[in-house]
Amino acid sequence: MLTRTAIGAIGLTTTIAGAQLDLGLYEGQWDNTTFGSSGAASMLIESLGGADISITVDLDGFVFGGADPDPFVITGTVGPMGFTPDPFMDPGFGTMSGGVDENGNVSIDLADAADGDFSLVTLRGIAMGDAVELDYEIFLANNPTAPFAIGELNMYLVPSPGGMALFGIGGLLIARRKR
Repeated sequence: MLTRTAIGAIGLTTTIAGAQLDLGLYEGQWDNTTFGSSGAASMLIESLGGADISITVDLDGFVFGGADPDPFVITGTVGPMGFTPDPFMDPGFGTMSGGVDENGNVSIDLADAADGDFSLVTLRGIAMGDAVELDYEIFLANNPTAPFAIGELNMYLVPSPGGMALFGIGGLLIARRKR
C-alpha cells in the first residue's frame, strides 16, 4: 500500500489537494538539451513521521559537466501550502531555495552550484500524480540573464510489486497475482 504525499520539488509535504505524489521510488533521466548530455535520475521519497519527509536524489552521469555526483538527501515538511524543504547546501548542488506549492508547481533555485561555477540553476515544472517533470536553466555569473545551458529532468513512480508474486523456476520467471 502506497501512502499519498505531496512533493515540494526535491522536497515534499503530506496530503496536499491536487499535488500529491506517492511515497516510493521514482526513476527517469535528465537531459541537457544544450550540450546533448544525459544520465539516469532517481528519487526515493520516504516518510520521517508526521508531516516530515526525506527525499534521496541520485543523478548519474556528467552532472554540470563534472564527475558522477554522490546521491544527496533533502528533508522538509509538507503542509497546506505545499512542500517546504529544510535548509540545504551542498558544494556540488549549491544552496537550495524554493519548494513545491499546494498545486504541485515546482519552483526551486540552486545558487552557486558546481562549486560556484554556476551562479544559478532554476528548476521549474510540476510534481503531481506519479510524475515529476521539470525544466532547468543554468546561468553563469558573468551572464545572469541568458541561460548557459537548458534541459529537463523527468522521473516517474516505479510501481510497487505489492499485488504480484514472482517465482523463478530454472531460468523461467512466472508472475502470479496474489489473492
